[in-house]
Amino acid sequence: MESFRWLNDLLQWVGRWFPRLVLVRIGYHCVRFGPGGGVRVLTPGLHVYWPIIHEIQSVSMQLRSLEIAGQMHGSECISVVVFYAVRDADKVVRTIQDVTSFLDDQIQAALTHAWSDVAPDGAIETQMATDLHHLFQPLGIHIASVSIVQRARPFALKTFADYATHAPRGL
Repeated sequence: MESFRWLNDLLQWVGRWFPRLVLVRIGYHCVRFGPGGGVRVLTPGLHVYWPIIHEIQSVSMQLRSLEIAGQMHGSECISVVVFYAVRDADKVVRTIQDVTSFLDDQIQAALTHAWSDVAPDGAIETQMATDLHHLFQPLGIHIASVSIVQRARPFALKTFADYATHAPRGL
């Protein structure tokens, strides 16, 4: 089938010259980049675009959650869930390449900052929510809530001798 690769390439090239329809679903916005740096946000509905001069990126505007798995801070393991929603698709697409990775990195940093600033029995959630709100609001992302879902002190064996005394015999 390698002999027909040229036909596939030709049809893709020809297809880029014809206008297309795009359906933007409810709960999403699309950002259409055009010639000369023109940007237009497409709201839910049916829209026409021309693939040879336009590029379209879809952004979910719905409330989403992101869980940060257990991280060790001091002697405790903390897991956090953050609920967020994109409010301005244009700002998000222009400033952030990968929203989920960026959020994950910044939430981990905010957790570390809040844990070091707040007493162990203090309000880590409140400190994180404040930090994240100030960070993400200018980027068009709304932080709805921050919740600690797990905060535990894992057991720890003190020395190698403790491992040796608890190991099963005869292996």
